[in-house]
Amino acid sequence: MDVAPLLVSGRILLPLRFVGEALGVDFAWDQQSKTVTYLSRAGEVVLTMGQNHAQVGSESVALDVPGRVTEGRILVPLRFIGESLDAKVIWHGETKSAEIR
Repeated sequence: MDVAPLLVSGRILLPLRFVGEALGVDFAWDQQSKTVTYLSRAGEVVLTMGQNHAQVGSESVALDVPGRVTEGRILVPLRFIGESLDAKVIWHGETKSAEIR
């Protein structure tokens, strides 16, 4: 990763490109609205930087922490992105590491 993950209020934010490449997902970025859009099994997902909710299909989903732009990179909540793509996110407290399956 060219930008280190952030720990914000107990939540991990990762560079979106890293997550997308790992899970084989294409994300669309709208610079003007600071919005990321991608497809999941639940439908279109829309995540706007700085907002504490995201749209997943027809449902509004609360986020513990919003996504943000840091050092020119989009950082997103790992658990939200992983789970919205039907991946399982596992936290290993003893090593302070996360695993996406």
